[in-house]
Amino acid sequence: FFFQGTKTCAYEIWEQLDWNAPDTIIVPVGNGTLLIGIYKGFQDLLQAKQISKMSKIIAVQAENCAPLLLNNISNFTRKPTIAEGIAIAEPVRRDQILQIVSNTGGYFVSVTEDEIHQGVIDAGNAGYLIEPTSGTVLAALKKEVHTFDLKENVVIVLTGHGTK
Repeated sequence: FFFQGTKTCAYEIWEQLDWNAPDTIIVPVGNGTLLIGIYKGFQDLLQAKQISKMSKIIAVQAENCAPLLLNNISNFTRKPTIAEGIAIAEPVRRDQILQIVSNTGGYFVSVTEDEIHQGVIDAGNAGYLIEPTSGTVLAALKKEVHTFDLKENVVIVLTGHGTK
């Protein structure tokens, strides 16, 4: 039932976008719980004919722990990262995550520790207190912004509240 809870993130995004799905959604991914939940939520909305297309999902990993980007868990060596929330060297839902990203026309992006840190700083300067894992999506947005159409609706998912 856990995915029933995480898929409500898709419903919240849909509602906040005036009952529309974004063109693209950028999500931090470790074990894939949030990514899978969001996909299931948008899948439900698509099946209910509440949206007309599935959002493209861009999955973000820290460069120091990016086994899904490399798609090679057996030869992967995990290095320390400040994005601890997604530092999963052997995601148990690997195949499902890879399939979902592929099904949506999305892709994987990795970001460096410096980019993650800058993402957290940029968020703070904008008034958002986030955890370092969310710094990955801001860094990915900055890295990938040139690939988006100016009219494209892109949503980033910021997780955590930044305080421990």
